[in-house]
Amino acid sequence: MPSKSASDKEIWRWTETTSPDEVTEEHVRVAYRVNLPICSTSCRRNCKGNPNCLVNLGEKEWLKEIRDEHWYQMDDPEEEKRTKEDLVGLKNLGATCYVNTFLQVWFHNRQFREAIYKWRPLDKEWGKDQPLEDGVLAAIPDESLQPTSICGHLQLLFALLQFSKRRYIDPSNFINCLGLDAALQQDAQEFSKLLISLLEGTLKEQPNARVRNVIEQQFSGQYSYVTRCNHCGNCSERPSRFYELDLNIKGHKQLEDSLSEFLKEEKLEGANQYLCEKCNCKRNATRCIKLQTLPPVLNIQLLRFVFDRHSGTKKKLNNFLQFPEEIDMSKHLARRDNSAMYDLEAVLIHRGPTAYSGHYVAHIRSHGDGGVWFKFNDEEIQKMEGKNLKLGCEDELSAGKEGKRPKVPKGNHASKNAYMLVYKRRSTDQRESHVDNSSTVTSVESLPDYLQELIGRDNEKFEDWLREMVAMRTRNVESGRRMQQEIQTIYKQIHPEDDGRCDWIATEWLKKWLHEDETTGSKVGPINNYKFECKHKNLDPHKVKELKRISSKAADLLFAKYGSDGLQLRMTQSKMCLACVKQKCQVMRIQAQLVADQKFVTDNTKAKCQSEDGFWVGKDSLKQWKRMAVEKVESQFDGEGGATEGEEDMEIDDEDQALPNGKSSAAGAADGGENGAPPKENGEQKDEQDEEEEEEDEEPLVFNEDLLCPHGNLSTDMSQRRLVFAPVWEVLRKYFPESSEFKADSQHCLQCHLADAEDAEQAQQRCDLATEQKKSLSQLFHGRSRPAWKKGESMEVYVAPLPFVEAWRSFLRHPVKADLPTDIVNSSFICAHNGLILDPSTISPIDETSGVALVWPYEWEILKANFIVDQPIRIWKVIADEPCFITEPDLCQTCSQERQLAEHQARFTYSGVKLYIRKYMPEVGENAKAAINFLMEATSPGGSSDQENKDPDFQQNDPKRMKLELDNSSSSRRSSRHRRVRGEKEVMVSSTNTLKELKIKVMHAFSVAPFDQTLLFRGKPLQDNEATLSHLGVTPEALITLIVDSPICEDPLAMDEIARASSVPEAGFKGTGLQSS
Repeated sequence: MPSKSASDKEIWRWTETTSPDEVTEEHVRVAYRVNLPICSTSCRRNCKGNPNCLVNLGEKEWLKEIRDEHWYQMDDPEEEKRTKEDLVGLKNLGATCYVNTFLQVWFHNRQFREAIYKWRPLDKEWGKDQPLEDGVLAAIPDESLQPTSICGHLQLLFALLQFSKRRYIDPSNFINCLGLDAALQQDAQEFSKLLISLLEGTLKEQPNARVRNVIEQQFSGQYSYVTRCNHCGNCSERPSRFYELDLNIKGHKQLEDSLSEFLKEEKLEGANQYLCEKCNCKRNATRCIKLQTLPPVLNIQLLRFVFDRHSGTKKKLNNFLQFPEEIDMSKHLARRDNSAMYDLEAVLIHRGPTAYSGHYVAHIRSHGDGGVWFKFNDEEIQKMEGKNLKLGCEDELSAGKEGKRPKVPKGNHASKNAYMLVYKRRSTDQRESHVDNSSTVTSVESLPDYLQELIGRDNEKFEDWLREMVAMRTRNVESGRRMQQEIQTIYKQIHPEDDGRCDWIATEWLKKWLHEDETTGSKVGPINNYKFECKHKNLDPHKVKELKRISSKAADLLFAKYGSDGLQLRMTQSKMCLACVKQKCQVMRIQAQLVADQKFVTDNTKAKCQSEDGFWVGKDSLKQWKRMAVEKVESQFDGEGGATEGEEDMEIDDEDQALPNGKSSAAGAADGGENGAPPKENGEQKDEQDEEEEEEDEEPLVFNEDLLCPHGNLSTDMSQRRLVFAPVWEVLRKYFPESSEFKADSQHCLQCHLADAEDAEQAQQRCDLATEQKKSLSQLFHGRSRPAWKKGESMEVYVAPLPFVEAWRSFLRHPVKADLPTDIVNSSFICAHNGLILDPSTISPIDETSGVALVWPYEWEILKANFIVDQPIRIWKVIADEPCFITEPDLCQTCSQERQLAEHQARFTYSGVKLYIRKYMPEVGENAKAAINFLMEATSPGGSSDQENKDPDFQQNDPKRMKLELDNSSSSRRSSRHRRVRGEKEVMVSSTNTLKELKIKVMHAFSVAPFDQTLLFRGKPLQDNEATLSHLGVTPEALITLIVDSPICEDPLAMDEIARASSVPEAGFKGTGLQSS
């Protein structure tokens, strides 16, 4: 009995001793692998070649005990429910984390929250007349209506944060009311200022004074700009209100230092003198800010995001700043106040390396929990252990190279990510409490009726969702249990019965069935056996490895549930096809004979045949004869019954058939064959052979067709055929009796022979002509000693079209392959006025831009004698009082200028071309400015003109080579191909790209932010980010030098954020509800 995972060769080995007429029922069972053993449960994986292996299809998960949690397919909905002690989070809608932090800070300001609760909607906010009480609505007008104003949405949001049953709430209505783009991260500090201003203006309409003045009472302080004349001592004050202090942190390590800088005196001198009212003239003076009064809640904005004028983008300052948990502001007040002691209430954090990416969180002290700190991270709220603020983890999440955390004294904190601090005045009496404790809202009943109804409606909706989720989980469990019971019932009787009754089912379908899960929507399709049919409408033996044998009882159950209506095709035991097995037996026997014949042919073609009794065979036919023979056998059965299995095991590598000289047949053909036919000039034969191989790929080769000429006779090309011994030919003819037969003494095609002789004569004539012209025009051919305008020298030259010169040179190099140009066409250089459009002063010896080549008079005479010239063009350079040019025909100034303009525009209009960016590596201690000056001086017009092509990272002095280059600069043509150096990178650009867009491409290549780049082209810095490359004069394939102004950013995500920010104009909050336009 074969092994349980027998190979095809093992399964069909019986065909070696059995003819097709001797095939029995037992042979059919072997071919269909019915006799292979049934695998036990200890089988490690499913045996693909064994239809009786029914383990490891996915059944193990169904046969073991499955817990209810497996069927849930969702998180426990109870986890979305708020416990009594929990605070409520806010959902992040994409990039709204900066809004969420401020909402949490303002919500935990009790006085502000109570004032918002006392806000009442005006009748105009509902768009209809409603009963009023004291100018505000008495009740919600309609159940379907939601708040439409910013204060209404904020009021509902605060009420939900306090009384919702959800773990977190969705602020979408509030965000939409403001008109904010939830996917766009905005400036958090600007948002705070604008929203406070908007709320103050909106609340001013409220009749309740506590509501109307809450912004001013909670957040507003006053300072004065004090200017003192140094001459007369006169002081002038200009008071101003503030809602937050904006402190510079650049260069400072402590908050106290930032405060001192904010309040320090500024000297007004020189052009900045102060116009003193008392002196009635400009005087030197000092100016400072003096704090007059401070609010109960002191908001301190740390200016961590600053605008960089050079790059036009914002940068984040990542330096650590130390700040205290309590701060005495009395020393900073103009008049000392004993109640100016403030305690830290909140710290707002920005995680991320740049101003355009990252995440916002807030640390807030909750007095309702005994002064414990909480971290508010959108939906997640974490209670800090103990009563101390812990910020260390925030800075570790945004690791960088800004230095390690400094040591701070007790009662202080340090952060490189804090951008706002909220301090609250420590109250020694109740004079700062603007809301009576007795009026504090502690229950939902204390809220207005309409707000209670909205909250109740939302909580009821949430409870309904919870019940639906619990019911869904219950349904999933019940459905899963039913599915498990059904699979267990079928699988227990899946093995075929002893009586041999069985059905064949696709292995892939069984796997999908056993991985079906109704709870996730993963369902198996109907059973479809039609693709396993053979041409006799039975089961194809070649597809057995894709099938499994199961009992008919199990098949009845599966077809009852998964069978297609009207399309059921059951492959039972009776569907095993005797005709297919016989056909396969015949093919296998022919293939076995092929193996023996292949070995005979290979062994007898190793030696070179020189027998007169030999036969000619095409080299490609000899290489591929076995494959062609197999295809021919298969075609006899109309290609039905699938691919001939086992063919891969017996097929040889046709390339390995050896030739007498020890090379493969392909190599022998390339060398010109065994009869010594000379290879054609410059690899022509190899090119022709490659073309023939491509044609063979397109059309199937007929045996010995490759040695026939177009006339159907024996080809004269000896490289395409070889001589084989007569016994070898007899083997080949057995498989291809209809092929052409040529003995060793067969005559070549007479027509082809005459044509070859004629071609050889013409080729010799072309070679002789090329040799003669190469000798007479050697300098022009090699590009040596070409005409060039030299100062103080008269000269006469002629103009030839550059395409003609290139084509002529190509002919001289390859006289047999290349076409010989016949005409020198100069008419393209003549305008409609019969004048010359080429400006002689701008022409170089080989001018690719103008398509011109200059030739000496003697060269022109030779060219004129050998080619047809439509229009001679002669140029004289005459040295008189001043050098001048005389042309024949005369120069047409108008058309010449138009041509130059068109050439210039064409040169600077391009798309999808390369620029080469080379990063300059400065010397140790050399800064960016010094590097720029060095490169500008090195590539100035007075410096080396070849600096553009030199590598600034690798320079060496070579006087001999430099002298040689100078000597040949006027006579030799320099290669236009750019030579890459190590570290240089390519970017693809178009002439319409701006400098900013180029810098973004450079950023992606070198990880250098645009504002840290200085790009030099031909020794000059490229400036004006909005200018196009065409306007800046950057040409295709130019070399651009990159100088890095500051340390490279290594964060690829930060680079992407900078790229997106740089490519889109920053509009801020323009167009939102915070700012009209």
